[in-house]
Amino acid sequence: MIMSRENPARLTIRQMREEMKLSQADCASLLGMSKRAVQSCEQGWRNPSPSMMRIALMLYIAHRQGPA
Repeated sequence: MIMSRENPARLTIRQMREEMKLSQADCASLLGMSKRAVQSCEQGWRNPSPSMMRIALMLYIAHRQGPA
């Protein structure tokens, strides 16, 4: 489990995805990419693009804030 005081900018795609309880397929759909791309980022075969990280961070922060 991720500590609540963790700086979101230092989290990996996998850490954010797991805390939000998303499958790789669901995460990929929200990020507008393929499941394989998410797998590749999580395995370290590729680095997430800056835009992918921005979207992931926005989703993660919204998740942590909860419903409006």
